[in-house]
Amino acid sequence: HRPVVLPRLILSILSVSMIIWGWKGDPISDEWEQGAYSFIVMGLFLVAAGVLLLTSLAPLVTRFLSKLVSPLSGRIASVLPTSLAYPMATPFRTAMTMGMFSLVIFAVVILSGYSALFGNYLNEMGEESGGGYEILAFSGSELDPDVSTWDLGEMNVSDFDSIATIHNAVVKVERSDGMGDTLNIGLRGFDQNFTDHGALGLDSWAENIGTEKDVWEAVLADDSLVIVDSSLAPRPEGWENAPPTLNLTIGSAILVSDPSNSGVNKTVYVAGILKQESSIMVPGLYMQNEFTEQRFDAKPQIVWFSMPEGTPLAEQERAADEIERGMIEEGVGVFVIEVAFAKLQSFFLSMFNLLKAFLALGLAVGIAGLAVVTIRNVSERRHQIGILRAIGFQRGMVVAAFLIELSWVSFLGILNGALVGVGFHYALYERFLKEDGAEFIMPWAEISMIVLGAYLLTLIATLWPVRKAASIRPAEALREAN
Repeated sequence: HRPVVLPRLILSILSVSMIIWGWKGDPISDEWEQGAYSFIVMGLFLVAAGVLLLTSLAPLVTRFLSKLVSPLSGRIASVLPTSLAYPMATPFRTAMTMGMFSLVIFAVVILSGYSALFGNYLNEMGEESGGGYEILAFSGSELDPDVSTWDLGEMNVSDFDSIATIHNAVVKVERSDGMGDTLNIGLRGFDQNFTDHGALGLDSWAENIGTEKDVWEAVLADDSLVIVDSSLAPRPEGWENAPPTLNLTIGSAILVSDPSNSGVNKTVYVAGILKQESSIMVPGLYMQNEFTEQRFDAKPQIVWFSMPEGTPLAEQERAADEIERGMIEEGVGVFVIEVAFAKLQSFFLSMFNLLKAFLALGLAVGIAGLAVVTIRNVSERRHQIGILRAIGFQRGMVVAAFLIELSWVSFLGILNGALVGVGFHYALYERFLKEDGAEFIMPWAEISMIVLGAYLLTLIATLWPVRKAASIRPAEALREAN
């Protein structure tokens, strides 16, 4: 058997090398720049490597298992090599069929992992973006600074544990050293209520001042300090088509001026930079509200509402409706932050589910194709089946041989795609998300259902041709062959 075994061992070694190179990188392309399509190529590389490995190991595994179980059951020892004889005789067709299953399952697993990771990311983003506040209101006109005069419908000021009014204006911002662009940015003047409630989360801050809360207190007390949103921080390397930014870091000096009158200006220093999640709802420059009102004529137009901890979402929605109904004359628009992110999450997940549905159709076509191929195999192999029945193979052994053959092609192809998909998804997480403190999430229950469901559908689709093969009588098959 050496002339046959040696090439298969070489192919197995080559397949393992492809898997290692696809996972960790190879010395040839290690220094190449990774583009948008490089990961797709890596995924296809890993899927192909898994298929080659399985097809090359088939005879070795079969021979090993046959020797292992032969003392226990002669029937199993006879069925195993017989069941894989036909797939090994047509290696290209077997590899293509197995590869089709692997590729579709690989894509489905990747999409499932992305949808779970993205859904969790949106949940965390929703929690961070509010900074402890649940409701956000915007007004097109100037609001009364005295909260007690507001008409909140059936709600009262005492129903909220914090109401923070943000003064709003637009200013021109540029670096004091003359480098970078000049941008028009929203100016946000915050009050003591905003600081006392915890304000928004910071990604970085001047540690010599103290904690995050100390930084907000310092900015509230000193009109020469500001907190900026993450869009003004330096961009990661390799970011293509990035929007304009000032590349601000802690301690950077910036000149803030009135867009219509450059004589009204103020040089300030960056004391903190908001987290990316905290910059979503109300981005801009954060300063003390009294200074923004006096120097840049900022108006109270944005309001954060915080309800007591544990307030149900339905109660938050009712409160938002009451606020909007009571302040309709001021043109106030109100929304619940969690609801807004839930709608956004639903939209993106529906897109992922649509893509998975199309892939599921492709998988169904592949299963139907395997059933057609099985029917053709039964027709082409009637003589072989008749010989097997003539030498003592019973109907159950013929059924077992076909089931093992189909399982080898379909289930191992499905399992290969699932394992490569999970490994590939983890490799992307380890390379891009692990350093940011993100949690590795995988919908294991969904993936298990995909794997088992695809395999069961394959068995169901091929049940009729397999039963037809088992019902072939030896005399009939041999007579037709003659």
